[in-house]
Amino acid sequence: MTQIEPHLPLTTGRLRLVIALGITQILAWGSTFYLPAVLAGPIARDTGWALSSVVGGLSWGMLVAGVCSPLAGRLIDRHGGRPVLAFSSLMLGVALIKAHQRTQP
Repeated sequence: MTQIEPHLPLTTGRLRLVIALGITQILAWGSTFYLPAVLAGPIARDTGWALSSVVGGLSWGMLVAGVCSPLAGRLIDRHGGRPVLAFSSLMLGVALIKAHQRTQP
């Protein structure tokens, strides 16, 4: 079996970029898409909502993401991916803090 040569050498800068992108993707997916798997039960219990309604919110979220994706694509084309990703992560953090504050007595 022959080894395929990469098209671009893995420089220190490129390695840092890949590691940073990997970490941000893990944090972004872990704090958004997979979060309901951990919190759906406690949310349903604390609010009295049906578990199916809580989990159904994830479907609505994916629908909204699909509707918003053309705008996100245009913003990425205009401003680049880095500021758009940073802004979306910042907004998600603010939303999580506000949601947490509402649940505190």
